Amino acid sequence: MTASIDYLEAAKIEELTSQLRDEGYRVAVHPGGEDQGYDLVAEKDNRKLAVEVKFNARLRESAETIKALRRRAVERGFDEFRLVVISPPHETAVTIQGLDEKLLCYFRDSPELLNVIPQWLPQLPYVEGVRYLEIDAVSITADGTQVNGNGVVRVADGPPAVAVQNNVALNTFRPVMDFEFSFEIKLDTELKITSAKIDIDVSSWIE
Repeated sequence: MTASIDYLEAAKIEELTSQLRDEGYRVAVHPGGEDQGYDLVAEKDNRKLAVEVKFNARLRESAETIKALRRRAVERGFDEFRLVVISPPHETAVTIQGLDEKLLCYFRDSPELLNVIPQWLPQLPYVEGVRYLEIDAVSITADGTQVNGNGVVRVADGPPAVAVQNNVALNTFRPVMDFEFSFEIKLDTELKITSAKIDIDVSSWIE
């Protein structure tokens, strides 16, 4: 946990350094001498600021250090002491009920989407399923909901079949292939697909 916190703080320091330099500041990272102890010291047009970056879980244990750094910044004539507090990143879970089934139906209703698949199957590929969906972005407007993401479509040379011999079901072999795809779809208020842009990735199947 300590290593990950150190990494997050270092990443924020790097980000702030880049931002301040873009604003025209001369930036010293972890300076020595009289400015030692600050994460960043930046100067521009006779303006000088000190920056300290802390992970929120470290604020309590660092309270006295932060007070001392702030006091020293005032005593040394800094124009600003800036405390930057960072929090752990978090993921936002987005679920659209039945999206896999809606995409499956869209594939089956739009056979032209499968034209990019190598014609190694004896007949037009049958879309067996859509799985491993990941939603990258959702935009909700008065016109509907835009959803971007990716997933895997499974195709075969026909629907599943079962052979029977002496009243015993036998599995019949058929080729099945998985292809990754990306999608940009628009859903209406009833979560029906009204438009879609789907790109199937067949690069791994083409030499």
